[in-house]
Amino acid sequence: MRILKQDLKTGLFIAQAENLDDLWYLSQVISEGDLVKARTLRLVKAKDDKLRAEKGQKQPMTLSIKVEKAEFDPNANKLRVLGKIAAGPEGLVALGDHHTLELSEGDKIEMFKESWSASDLKYLKDAEKGAKTAKVMICVIGDGEATVALVRDRGLYYIDTKENIGGKYVEGREEKKKEFYIKLLELLKEEVKKSGVQTVILAGPGFEKRNFATFAKGHLNVQVVDIGNEGKSGVHEVLKSGSLEKAMGEARLIERLFENIAKEGLATYGEKQVAEAVDMGAVEILLVLDKKLRQDSRLKTENLIKKAKDAGSEFHVVNSEFEPGQKLEGLGGIGAILRYKV
Repeated sequence: MRILKQDLKTGLFIAQAENLDDLWYLSQVISEGDLVKARTLRLVKAKDDKLRAEKGQKQPMTLSIKVEKAEFDPNANKLRVLGKIAAGPEGLVALGDHHTLELSEGDKIEMFKESWSASDLKYLKDAEKGAKTAKVMICVIGDGEATVALVRDRGLYYIDTKENIGGKYVEGREEKKKEFYIKLLELLKEEVKKSGVQTVILAGPGFEKRNFATFAKGHLNVQVVDIGNEGKSGVHEVLKSGSLEKAMGEARLIERLFENIAKEGLATYGEKQVAEAVDMGAVEILLVLDKKLRQDSRLKTENLIKKAKDAGSEFHVVNSEFEPGQKLEGLGGIGAILRYKV
């Protein structure tokens, strides 16, 4: 995200959404009662057309709305902000009428908030940092199949591709394998271009990853990792291996949390247990599900985050729509990686 202006005293925030992650981050920051200003299209009717719903035409204009709801639509790749018009071109809009702003990648947004919470500021910091972070893709290759996972700030996006190339001695097998390699290379190149991926991790238990790395030489920036599993299990093995420590964000943190829980090590979960660990100053990293900040318990959660920050702890808000967040939700939506056992 490109932050153009931010003034916490006045509540003014102006930014440009550079990718879909930015739209999602904004959907978490925009709250009911905020004032949001952006370019939009609105149906405008001539005076003699007010009684005829089918008349009129959409005109571009800049509107400010008092927010009632904000949501990111992953299917349409849009951020929709619904509310009542607070300001707009005189004579073309009626103040108080409802309108929905639809924001896409590249759009500019202006917002006023009465107060910025710690989680709001964390989202913005993560969004700004995400723009500077190299994007990574994992491709786990088997015999005639591949599982591709795009590692994003919000979790993993999976793409499966398979090609029946037949057994080892089947006639035409090498030709079919080459066709599979061509299709896979095109898929990876398309994702690299679309998502700004800088590194592709090729992994798998056999020789295919290195065979494909040779085939893709000159087309992709790749790193080869040896693992023992295929498919999604292979992706998680790569995540656990530490190969992507800097790139995998919350996915790695959740994996680390579960590893420590399984070993009865430096981790705890549940509101009571985590709160006690925070009070003792034992929390290294606090992990909070985003739903916790949209429920009636938001104030309680915000106070816990502030207390953890005051004790020198990191904190991460985890997206509930993706696999890492769903795992955390299974633990009650809150967990902590500890500095020492409690």
